Amino acid sequence: MKFLHVADAHLDSPFGGLSFLPQAAHQEIQESTKAAFTKMVDVAITRDVDFVLLVGDTFDSNNPVPATQLFLMREIERLTKARIHTFISFGNHDYMTPENLLVQSGQFVHIFDENVATSTITAKDGTVVDVIGFSYVRNHITEDVVQYFPAKVPGHYTIGMLHGSAAGDQSGVDNYAPFSLTELNNKNYDYFALGHIHLRQVLSSNPLIIYPGNLQGRHVNEPGTKGFYELTVDENGHTTSKFVATSIFIWQTITLDLPNNLTKELLFATIIAQVDDVLKDEPTRSLITLTIRNSEVLEKELHDLLLDPAILNYLSQKISSASYLVRVHFAVKRHLQLNNLDQQYLEEARQRTFTPEEVQELAKPLMKHGFIADFLADPTTIKRLVEQAELLLQQEMGETRDAD
Repeated sequence: MKFLHVADAHLDSPFGGLSFLPQAAHQEIQESTKAAFTKMVDVAITRDVDFVLLVGDTFDSNNPVPATQLFLMREIERLTKARIHTFISFGNHDYMTPENLLVQSGQFVHIFDENVATSTITAKDGTVVDVIGFSYVRNHITEDVVQYFPAKVPGHYTIGMLHGSAAGDQSGVDNYAPFSLTELNNKNYDYFALGHIHLRQVLSSNPLIIYPGNLQGRHVNEPGTKGFYELTVDENGHTTSKFVATSIFIWQTITLDLPNNLTKELLFATIIAQVDDVLKDEPTRSLITLTIRNSEVLEKELHDLLLDPAILNYLSQKISSASYLVRVHFAVKRHLQLNNLDQQYLEEARQRTFTPEEVQELAKPLMKHGFIADFLADPTTIKRLVEQAELLLQQEMGETRDAD
């Protein structure tokens, strides 16, 4: 018996902050979540699996546009035509009821509502499979839902579908169907298919308890290859797992040090050469954050050039792997040299200004944009803002000294 474990497809994720890219490139990135989903369905059909588990957040919102609903319907129709079962639960992003979905329940389509329920099928090899799950109908569930999961029926291969997070983890204070690993193990199920956490991880090997991560990284904080798990169950009921990649693009950060006394031509040539060197063995196209580790060597004119979207587009066209530069992060290796009094004033200003609370307050009008909220939630953001402020100070002080 074979099945696929998929979660967090986030169809129609907005990929905020990339609108500066050429229209064709931006459109391709916007469609990458759908392309990754189609790759998954292709694998399911090619490998003749018995069923596919979609463990929440298949859509990025609880009000997906009709075109995206139709996309999902067509993909599930492909699975149904191949006599592959699909089990669907809704998560905290796409919380809804089965009635909201254009896809309809049927012989090969099983959609969970808010109540924990068991759906039973017989696999091609005769294995009786119980799939147990539930759906979100609101975006937060603070209750431990696992307590309602029924006992395993002897002789049935039993799977728990759970879109949630371990109690007390960093995804939010127990707002997402919190559970403990101990209680999952105590259920004695054959497999627990998890969703919600976008970092791929195996929480337990016996029984297998897995977060597959999402199918396509959506921003810089979701780097690396993404995909799903293929599970194979042998005649003794032993389950083995294999990760299958679906990323259309991968997000990655490339760090470089620049030589002194740069001209525009040398700056561009250095960036292109070093990016090409990093990407030469990477089979998947990349969305690149360029971190310049010693950006204090840049003249302000060159620094400002690298902030211009047109320059990023120009450099992207020169990269041989058809990848895109989407962000430049300026770090500093040589810090400001100040007298004791100036250093004291600088440190007081830093402590007063660069606090999570102050930054969140200043950015409040922009927090409605998901990509900005994600950026500010990143624990490294404050450090980057401090580095940028220090770099600007160095540039301003350099100009002042030149004028003197």
